[in-house]
Amino acid sequence: MRKMIYFAAVLLAVSWCAHGFAQPAKVLFFEAALSPADMIVSAEPTGYSKLVELLKSEGMLVASMSTGEITREKLKPYEIAVLHCSPERPLQNREVSALVWFVAQEGGSLFVHGGDSRIVNPLIEIFGISMDGSNLIDPSSSMEDDASGRRLILTNFSGASGFETEGVGSIGFYGGSPLVLSQDASAILLGDEDSYSEDGFYSIGSFPPVGAVAYLGPGLVLVKSDRAMLNNEHFEEYENSKWAREAFAQLVKAHATSLERNESILGLRSHISDLEKTVSEFSEKIAKYEGDLTVGYERTKGLQAELRAVEKDNEELGLKLNTVQAERDTLSKALSRYESADVRKMVAIFVGAVLIIAFFIGFSIGRWSLRSRA
Repeated sequence: MRKMIYFAAVLLAVSWCAHGFAQPAKVLFFEAALSPADMIVSAEPTGYSKLVELLKSEGMLVASMSTGEITREKLKPYEIAVLHCSPERPLQNREVSALVWFVAQEGGSLFVHGGDSRIVNPLIEIFGISMDGSNLIDPSSSMEDDASGRRLILTNFSGASGFETEGVGSIGFYGGSPLVLSQDASAILLGDEDSYSEDGFYSIGSFPPVGAVAYLGPGLVLVKSDRAMLNNEHFEEYENSKWAREAFAQLVKAHATSLERNESILGLRSHISDLEKTVSEFSEKIAKYEGDLTVGYERTKGLQAELRAVEKDNEELGLKLNTVQAERDTLSKALSRYESADVRKMVAIFVGAVLIIAFFIGFSIGRWSLRSRA
């Protein structure tokens, strides 16, 4: 009996310690370059304070980062990172590298919550997902107050890759792009049979995805193209809040099972290390190309200055050539006068006169000589 009591006491103590040392999941929202009315702390319709209240009610700790650079040190304390990417704030190469490290080596869960394709694609393409860049259209599933077919009611869910949002029947989709997925990513939210993309990439019958997950190493990435679904204005419509609860529960679960999942995927840490090395090499090449461009630009400026000097010299030589040609024309005109017929006649008469005079002089000298001898 004493042993049973002792065993029960030990079991109770272990249970109490485990409960005491259990840490709540920590969530970081990155909201740089967004309007204060769009941030998680805002109670405005465009804010996300209702989502934060839900996460806190589920025992999570929520923080927001609105300035500064995303680094490994800032990400390390968190299990989940949520990106509210803004068109005014592109991600730097160092930040992309830190986020890949957070997922692939730390086992973190990354939620890319909407954004512009030009901003988010350099990051999510690493995980086999990209945004189409056009709009999803479906007139038959559109909301009652929408005639464009861009605000939809989604009912097509998939539990692929173990990411399941059980019990959710319909959610709102308030505009966004379809996603293009590689074989490493799986759709969890899709349009129905007559949904299509505005640019024609997805045709009717292709069931365009608008939400997807991808696993890389021990971590997970969730990409959803519609940000407005989880803001205060729409959070309580349809089953949006229920989907949010289930989605974040799956993100927490993914982090909790990250080590077990990573052990079943061999060699990914080495692969990620190679990817980071490749990114670093590309960054060095870009820096070298920029340096070469600067040198080339300076060399071009020097050649342009030399060209201007040569053009000036050519201009001066052209003026001198014109002067020489004018003098040659003057001499040619003067010479042409001496080559005329009248001048030639005068020369001939002069020469004839000289010859006649010479003849008479010679004749006179001859006669004088003959007389002298006689």
